[in-house]
Amino acid sequence: MSENDLAVAIVMADISGSSALYDDVGDTDALRQVGKCLDNMMAIVERQGGTFIRSKGDDVLAIFTDTLAALEASREMLSQKITGASLSIHVGASFGNVIRARDDIFGDSVNIAARLSAMAKPGELLASESFVERLPEAERCRMYPLDTITFKGRDAATGVFALLDEGSQLRTVVGKSPAVSDARHERRQAPVVTVTLHYANQNFDCVDRKTVAIGRSSDNDVVIEHPWVSREHAKIAVRRGKVQLTDQSSSGSFVTAQDGYEFLLKRETVLLTGSGTISPGVPATAPEAEVIRYEVTIGQPDSEGVDQGS
Repeated sequence: MSENDLAVAIVMADISGSSALYDDVGDTDALRQVGKCLDNMMAIVERQGGTFIRSKGDDVLAIFTDTLAALEASREMLSQKITGASLSIHVGASFGNVIRARDDIFGDSVNIAARLSAMAKPGELLASESFVERLPEAERCRMYPLDTITFKGRDAATGVFALLDEGSQLRTVVGKSPAVSDARHERRQAPVVTVTLHYANQNFDCVDRKTVAIGRSSDNDVVIEHPWVSREHAKIAVRRGKVQLTDQSSSGSFVTAQDGYEFLLKRETVLLTGSGTISPGVPATAPEAEVIRYEVTIGQPDSEGVDQGS
């Protein structure tokens, strides 16, 4: 095959859980279930007008001339019903020049799609900024800016976005640097993020560039007058479409995510998504606990574009 230099959207879809499935049901049934899943993904690529490139074991690599079609194919792959209870799909997508040769594709954009796929959690699509900026406005608003990262072997940073369709929630947290390298692009794309705190029959809303302070001192927004709560215990802020919880105390804050997993945050910062609870100083199950419920909601930006800068 002659070499062709193409500018395309690249989609790398990978199946998670296949190794466990082989252990659970045996080689024959596992191979059948994984094969059926791969066949479905390849059919989706064809139906959306893409070109299937290859499959290595339990992944599918495809290219699309239409970035929106690549997104629709990814969305359809993620939503397909899979027979194997332990199987799920995660997707990485990018846009750029590739060289098509020897029944394969090569190039920096291919490597980015593969690395984003490896980073994505089950049921999640992670996409590069180059991919997102070529989507229609209505679809760009569904892409949540995570961060900018520099992959090994690259000098330039890559903006990373997660697809947040209705009813879905953020799974991957990349890091703590600015979400997008182009501030104007971020202002145009970032959704409107609000975190609401519920404590002692009161509600506290926090939006972009605002902060809610939690602690024993009366200067705080959320005042909890107990000895195990520090005067300035913690703060919650919304920055660039991300909700940050920072613990500033000596006793820490116990955070319970939507899936019920509780962890101790101590003089650290984490990103909050979905809903959950924060218990300053003691676990939420302790009799003396003062529990704050939080809910993160994501709305659409207005048509004029809201300045979401820092």
